[in-house]
Amino acid sequence: MNWPLIIVLGIAVITFIGFVLRRNLKDEKGFEETINRDYHHEARSEKGDIETEGRTK
Repeated sequence: MNWPLIIVLGIAVITFIGFVLRRNLKDEKGFEETINRDYHHEARSEKGDIETEGRTK
């Protein structure tokens, strides 16, 4: 077999996987920041709002 070619391709594949993983983490952080900035969790301020957490049916 052509070992130098296999080694170069292996290094290229490992580098590509590392690049994709790093890019994914960066995009995930940006997405979370966008979601947190756009959709704020506001306190319940209106009368008649029903608290549903912790209640059973």
